Amino acid sequence: MLSKNITKNQINITTYLLENKIVNKKVFIITFFSSIFLLISLALYLNVSTEKPHRDLDSGGYEEKALLFYKTGSLAPVHTKTPPLVQQPLGYPLFMGIIYKTFGTQDIFLIWAQILLTLLSALILFFATRHLFGNTTALIAHAFFCLNIGYITFAQFILAEALLAFFLMLFFERFSYFIKTKKKYSLGLAGLALGSSSLIKPAALYYFLPLLLILIPFVFTLKRFSAIKKAFFLALFTSCFFVPVKSYQLYNYLTYGIANFGALGNYNLYVWFWSKVATDQQTPETTSHRNKIFSQEKQSRTSMITGNPLQSESWDRLGQAFWKSARENPSLFIKTWIREMIKTYAGLYSTNLKVLVENKTKGGDVSFFYNKGSFPNKIYHYITQGTDSTIIKATSFLETIWNILRYILVLFALLWLLIKEKWFLLSFFTSYIFYFSLVTGFDGCARYRTMFEFLLITLASLGISVLFLHKGTCREKQG
Repeated sequence: MLSKNITKNQINITTYLLENKIVNKKVFIITFFSSIFLLISLALYLNVSTEKPHRDLDSGGYEEKALLFYKTGSLAPVHTKTPPLVQQPLGYPLFMGIIYKTFGTQDIFLIWAQILLTLLSALILFFATRHLFGNTTALIAHAFFCLNIGYITFAQFILAEALLAFFLMLFFERFSYFIKTKKKYSLGLAGLALGSSSLIKPAALYYFLPLLLILIPFVFTLKRFSAIKKAFFLALFTSCFFVPVKSYQLYNYLTYGIANFGALGNYNLYVWFWSKVATDQQTPETTSHRNKIFSQEKQSRTSMITGNPLQSESWDRLGQAFWKSARENPSLFIKTWIREMIKTYAGLYSTNLKVLVENKTKGGDVSFFYNKGSFPNKIYHYITQGTDSTIIKATSFLETIWNILRYILVLFALLWLLIKEKWFLLSFFTSYIFYFSLVTGFDGCARYRTMFEFLLITLASLGISVLFLHKGTCREKQG
């Protein structure tokens, strides 16, 4: 009996030591890549452009609202009841305003808050990936995230991308945990996080429907729950998603007297996108000529908007003209939308990095599609334009290579999910990536890929685990 107890204790001690060794290894890897992320961020922070540092074309609008909140405690001017024509949701200006009120309006506080928030996002992605595919894939995903040029770069812009990505990854983590555990409150928190992301940018506003369509059959295959509980799952997710959405509509009603979410979607489609199509029709020879035509086309369409932009009837005249033009020349509209989606999929974050660190490079200066010459020549100029820095050019070349490899790995991961018949996960990943690329068709760029880059990272990590480490696992179980 004594010898059996000793043997049992030895086994328990060995198991404890092995588990501790695994935990310590995970902590070391996470700490190592987190430190690399912080060191790169520090080096980048010390080398940002001295001309309008940390700012891109959209930064001014966010700053204006944030400073208003800092001075008055309100995000809406008290002297007007008419909303601006182009109004992003107020989540990011509110975040900025809270930082300003707490620490001051110097850029350093906001930027480092975003850097730390992005580092937290990397940890959230680790847990989300671990819920679905285990520790090995999760550690790879965390490492890839910490080295990702996009998330490193946009953490240092006064733009909404870092905050938006945080909420979308929080949704992914809670949703993944629900898939793993089937706990209803995780699904509710996932809905709340996804709905809250629409307060920063309304991109997720219409993803609720396709997600619900793939969630319903999944929930109703969970055998250990009654039909009432399954219905409660779906009702909880729906309610939590719409709490922030309806709250913002209530804010608009109290502020402007109209309970609509916003007019940004109408503006992006009817003004911005249609102006792009009209500009393409005129085939301008130079970038400056293109910008001039685009500005004129925007002005022409903006003049067709009547009344309060939050009222749907204010867009009727412009909307009718848009759809009439689209029916007359559908191929050009479709071609332009697909081109913009390609820009989202294939664009380089290094282009945004150039804007961040180069004094003379502005948003829109570097473009693949508007370069002339052969296809290889266009790629070369797209990679090298906008900077004289050897380091940034090398970074751009490496990012180009990684983009190609990453999509190959993603394809293998999706194929693995298909072979393993993980239909729900396959539907979720493909629907999310397709939807969030589709909504960028009005004006595609790498910046918008931050909304689904973390899923590409997760799938690429799974591809590596399956192909090279033979550790592809999937914790999704139905029933």
